[in-house]
Amino acid sequence: MPKRPLTWTATLILSSFAFSALAQDANTEDEAFAQFAAQQRAEFEQFEREHWQAFEQFAKQWREAESAYKKQLAQVWEEPQLTDKTRFIQYNEDASERTVVDYERNTVTVEVQGRLTKAQLQQRLQQRLNQLSTTTVTNALKSDPVIKQLPQAVQQTIEVEDRTPILDAQPNVDSTAQTTQEATAKTSKITVKLPPNSQQSRIKRVLPTVEVYAQKHGLSPALILAIIHTESSFNPMARSHIPAFGLMQIVPTSAGKDISDFLYGEQQLFSPAYLFDPDNNIQAGSVYYYLLNRRYFKAVRNNEVRELLSIAAYNTGPGNVARTFGNDYSLTQASAAANKMSREQAYQHLMTYLPAQETKNYLRKITQRQTNYQQMMEAF
Repeated sequence: MPKRPLTWTATLILSSFAFSALAQDANTEDEAFAQFAAQQRAEFEQFEREHWQAFEQFAKQWREAESAYKKQLAQVWEEPQLTDKTRFIQYNEDASERTVVDYERNTVTVEVQGRLTKAQLQQRLQQRLNQLSTTTVTNALKSDPVIKQLPQAVQQTIEVEDRTPILDAQPNVDSTAQTTQEATAKTSKITVKLPPNSQQSRIKRVLPTVEVYAQKHGLSPALILAIIHTESSFNPMARSHIPAFGLMQIVPTSAGKDISDFLYGEQQLFSPAYLFDPDNNIQAGSVYYYLLNRRYFKAVRNNEVRELLSIAAYNTGPGNVARTFGNDYSLTQASAAANKMSREQAYQHLMTYLPAQETKNYLRKITQRQTNYQQMMEAF
């Protein structure tokens, strides 16, 4: 997920174009860059004035709504849980029962306050599976308790028409289903493993859109699928605390600023509704990766090395990636250093010097999953 703070944006954008001037003469290049830098500073300041305050207000309202709902849940549950990047979590009306769709583990869990028999748990689970298979993203957002606590005007920015079901496939909960039961002094829980074709359905649902934007921007569809998998596990309700939204976890500011400028010729603040729309989100995520690869790290000559840097930057921002090659955020210096490395050397360098373990894990997962998705697509 793009995570670079907004305060980095101007510095990073300016650095990224240091090597894009077409002038051959060094003095002319410096002059062209100075003009470009001044323009970017002015645009950044305008964006900050117009959009940053609005997003900060929205983020504050969002977190307050989450906090308020968690307080309600805490009256019933010792560990309240909310929908996140890879899980859709739903409570019943009195919050005595919760259902967790874990897209990463491909499971559904129903946990109930009180002691229930195995037969009762299986019945509850089957009821929830039936319900989720007919619940669309649109309906889930409309009934989301966090969203319902937001001001009405803000709620309207999250309305989206999306008939994607929360569950693509479901098992019948009978004696042959892969279920596990657990019980504590206060709760009863049952978990069922969803059939493998449910994962395949989620992939196939987004694949046509992935292929369109991958082809448009000269990207690998397998790489885009790997990013979606790592960002959200194809959770159609994916969100994070930043907040970021959707399959490719786009933050309305930072990444959204660059994406909107590329797509619409002006810097806009993407609404949650825009980002929850799967087509919009995949387009935006594909554009952001394209910009990282073809703009920020344009000077890296080796395609495979440039890909590694761009993958890491999708998670932590290009400035943090550049800093692994020196003491500052200079993309020019980082690109020069990367041009002396093979793919294997660049991978080991990043895995050694990236500051966050999360980004190291992210890079490892993406590269492995890209290979897997390439093989899977060849088998389709």
